[in-house]
This record gives sequence, structure tokens and C-alpha cells, in this order.
Amino acid sequence: MEPFEQQAMLLALVGVYLLLLVGLSKLMSRRMGNLSDFFLAGRSLPGMAIAITFVASWFGAGSTIGSINQAYEKGLSALWLIAVPSLICCLMVGFLWAGKIRRLESLSLPEAVERQYGPLGAFLMAWIILACVTTYIASQLVAAGHLFEIAAGWSPTWSILFILGAVILYSWIGGFRAVVMTDIVQFICFSLALVILMAYVLLMPPTVPYPMEMRVGFWDLWLDLPQNLAMLFTFVLAWSIAPEMWQRMSSTRSPRQAKMAALTAGGLLGLLYAMVMIVGLVAVYHLPSSNAFAQKNVLVSLSMLLPSPVLTAAVLVGVLSAITSSVDSSLNVGSLTFSRDIVNRHLWPKAKPEHLVLLSRAATVLLGIPAVVAALFYQDLIQILWISADIYASTMFIPVMGLFYSPNSGRLAGIYAILFGSIPVILNFLKDLHLIGLPDWYPKWPFTTLMGIGLSLVGFCVGILYHRLTVQSKQT
Repeated sequence: MEPFEQQAMLLALVGVYLLLLVGLSKLMSRRMGNLSDFFLAGRSLPGMAIAITFVASWFGAGSTIGSINQAYEKGLSALWLIAVPSLICCLMVGFLWAGKIRRLESLSLPEAVERQYGPLGAFLMAWIILACVTTYIASQLVAAGHLFEIAAGWSPTWSILFILGAVILYSWIGGFRAVVMTDIVQFICFSLALVILMAYVLLMPPTVPYPMEMRVGFWDLWLDLPQNLAMLFTFVLAWSIAPEMWQRMSSTRSPRQAKMAALTAGGLLGLLYAMVMIVGLVAVYHLPSSNAFAQKNVLVSLSMLLPSPVLTAAVLVGVLSAITSSVDSSLNVGSLTFSRDIVNRHLWPKAKPEHLVLLSRAATVLLGIPAVVAALFYQDLIQILWISADIYASTMFIPVMGLFYSPNSGRLAGIYAILFGSIPVILNFLKDLHLIGLPDWYPKWPFTTLMGIGLSLVGFCVGILYHRLTVQSKQT
């Protein structure tokens, strides 16, 4: 089949796929009279559906394109990048926090924060969440842009706008219920794509006889251990308190179901990452390391080697489904944060429920604008993915842990933790914009996140000390 015909087939299959998502969203949409209906589906969804949407929100471009590239380039040590942190997070959420989150009965993370740290703490947390989901959506859009540029010859900008527009459309129609139902379809699509690729690399004879001669440390799990552990620490602390996870645990019917959904998600992610690593590691026997294109786009390169253009298109649509499933989840969380925790809480407190639902739909569109700008500014998938994790871990982990384990810490503890932790985040952002220069002794990525977490802990402790001194002075 000619390249033009193959591109036409891919675009046709993508069109059918996106129309299916929009149609499913419309089919599953119901009358939504309040924000609980729009963002938590009325807490009526079964546990397996929550587990699958948990996986779909997590398993995006970094897990597919990024992880396969890293396994191909670095070998077994790529496990530390996303696979191991994801599994640890699911275990931590399942055994430690899922039940606690569900018992809080909060519609959103900032709402829970407000109960302990007051309106200012909730306001700061809401804006941090918006910054995080914007950068995370941008990371997925970067991957989508590169995917369509390579596979279909589209410009990255038009690819980004096309994919984001489709996701916004079906998220607008059906809210969280639509996100969950479409996530199930997307889960099937990207699982099938990995099965196809794994079957190919394992069953087809190798074309690169001795790839290991040029790959020192390929089978060394402990290669670059200090940096890998720093990234592991960053991602675990960031993802284990991510608002997407909080929303899914809050939407379950009971604390027990929340725990089981998180642990089931961990099992499903384990199977997916096993396939990802097999594909990336065995790809060295099918793609020569001298091929610069293959090194940057291992997954796409492998898909082009498949014996049927139908299989190639199916794999690329599967990758697209991993991207869109992550984008729709983050859009939904960002919309909730903007409409409920910023506008309703601070600007429009007497808004009627139906007006807030309309505002939430509009926010789904508005959030796409800064995400597109960030995607066009940053072109490195792993870098922008880390930026999102950096913001979460540095500013949110300590105050969120305070909700569970230090309920009497006082309002200023959470506020100081957020403000202190944001210092390295802001410095890194200003450096990326070339507005400031940082000294040579300043920590490099990903160790700046560890500094942010340390500063956040200092701020939390300062707040606790101030609270206790204030209480003692009042008593005397």
C-alpha cells in the first residue's frame, strides 16, 4: 500500500474512533442537575469501571511512547521512570489513602483542604491544580502532535488542535460519566495496541543480530541509580496525591470499593507496563541504534514494520487512545477545580447548581488554551511530564498528608507548606523562560523536586509551631 493510502487509512480510522467516543458520550449522558452528577457521576459507577478509568487516566503518552523509548535507549533501568512509580502509587493509594479520601465525602481536593487550612489554603491549592493539569495536558498534546506529524504528515500545531477539540467535545457532552465510559473503550484500544506490538517483537525474527555490543549497561537495573531514585521519589509523591486519583476515589460507592479499585488498577497497570517493557527491550533486535528516527520514535517505527497497514493503523489509534484518555481526565479535573473551587467558592457563591454545570462545561474549553500554549513552548514529552509532577510533589504532598495524619496542625501549616514548596518551582519556571539565571551550586533536575519537598516540610513545621504557640498564648 502506498504511503498516501496508508495515511488515508489511519486518518479514517482515527475519525471513526473519535466519532465513536463522541457518540458514546452522548449515549451515556444524562441530565446533570448538580456538580456531583457532572464530576462524580452521582457516585453510582461500579468498582471495575472506576479501576479502568483510573488506569486510563494514568496510562498516557509517557507510559507508552516515553517508556518504550526509554527502554529501547537505556534498557532495564527504564523501569524506574514510570512503571515502578505507578505500581508503588497504586499500592500506597489502595492500602493507605483510598478509604480516607472516600470518607472525607469531598467533591474535590481543595474542598477537603479548606476544611483544615481555610479558604486561603483551598484557593492556593486550586490554582496549583490548574497549573498541574495544564502542564500535564500539554505533555499529552506534545505526544499527539509528534504522532500525527510522523504517521500522517500533519503539522504538530494542527494535530494538537484537532485532538484537543475532539476530547473537549465528548467531555463537554457527558461529564465524568462520559469520561469513564470512553476510558473503557480507550483502555481496550491501547491494550490491544500493546498486544500487537509485543506479538510482533517476540515472534518475528530479529534483523539486528548483535545490538548489545553498543549498549553498555543495557541489562543493568541499577544504571544511573541516584537520578532514577530521585525521579522515582518525585513521581510517587506527585501521582499518589494527584487530583485525578482523588476524583476517582471520591466517586466510588464506599471506602472499601475505593480501596479495591486502586488495587485492581495496580494489577492492570502491572500487566500493561510488563508489555511496554518487553516491547522496548526487544525492539533493539528490530531497530538499529544507528537509525536516529527509530531512537526518537520507537513505537511508531515498530508500527511501520507491521505486516499489515490495518495493524499499523490499529496500533497508532491505540497510542492515540492512551493520550486522549489522559487528556479527558485532566480536563475534567481542571474544570471541576475552576468552576467549583475558584469561581463558586470565591467569586459566585450563590450560583445555582445548573449554572455551575454550564460553567463547568465552559471551563472544559477554556483550559485548553493555556495547555496548547504550553505544548507549543515545551517540545520534550518527559520534561513537561516532570514539570507537572514537580509542581504536585513540591507544593501538594506535605499539606495533603497533613489532612490524613495531622488534623490539628492549624491553617497556617498547610498555607506555609504550599508557599515554601513553590519556591523552587517558580525559580525553575523563571529559568525556563530565560528571565533569571541560577548559580552552579543550585540543584539540577530532578533533584530540585527533593528541595521543594524539603522546603514544604519546613513550612509545614513552621506553621504547626506558630499554631501551638498561638494556642498556648491564648490559654495563658
